[in-house]
Amino acid sequence: MNTVVYEDPWTQIIVPGESAVAGQVQVVSKLPAKTLAELNDEQVEHLFFVASYAGTAVFELLGVQGTNMVLTEGDGPLVIDILARKADDGLDILWSPSQLSQTELQSSAKSIRDAIDILLWHENNPQESTPQQPASEVPTPATAPESVPTGPSSADKPPKENYMIKHLRRVP
Repeated sequence: MNTVVYEDPWTQIIVPGESAVAGQVQVVSKLPAKTLAELNDEQVEHLFFVASYAGTAVFELLGVQGTNMVLTEGDGPLVIDILARKADDGLDILWSPSQLSQTELQSSAKSIRDAIDILLWHENNPQESTPQQPASEVPTPATAPESVPTGPSSADKPPKENYMIKHLRRVP
């Protein structure tokens, strides 16, 4: 049976009934996100602050030699498992990478290069970023408007930051 030891509007700290190691706690997000990317910066910061606090408490209260934090994304809520570690505890949580063929590696590298080239081209050519329709497909109005409304010029607006690049700069 799980025991809740801390709760706030966004998170819970739970001591699981069945744990991988003695001293394991779980920081569970109460928000409806299944991946970290679905949370805003403030929510991510809070989730990891609570996890850091829980990890420090486990470390100091149990007198262990270290802790591991493992984030689990998927079907359920976001969960950060805090695992208390001692020397020779027998817990093996190493990730074993899969091996790709040379063709698959080259294909992945080409896809990444192409995506970066497209992003850089759009950044350097903002006026040409929208696709142009061929002249034969451009609709023509039946009557021309009497005046064209004018809004603020693009020189008055600050440059819009690319959301894909901003996501890469995100620090939890």
